Amino acid sequence: MSDELYRQAVAAAGRAYAPYSSFHVGAVVRARDGRLFEGVNVENASYPLGICAERTAIGCAVVAGCRPGDLEEIAITASPCG
Repeated sequence: MSDELYRQAVAAAGRAYAPYSSFHVGAVVRARDGRLFEGVNVENASYPLGICAERTAIGCAVVAGCRPGDLEEIAITASPCG
């Protein structure tokens, strides 16, 4: 993973919603065409059944039209959740 992508994931982590664990995670996915998609972990009252950062980043990419094979790199500020 590139240093720049990781730095962007760290910046995204600051926007995570983690009121129960206070463990903020950020992720950034790079598509083959150069577009970047950020994601953060999002907790809810059914803690620990929140959404992890890499899932939200990939979800943003899918909403923007990316499909399997379109993504080439991901940076995450913590170990993957799955």
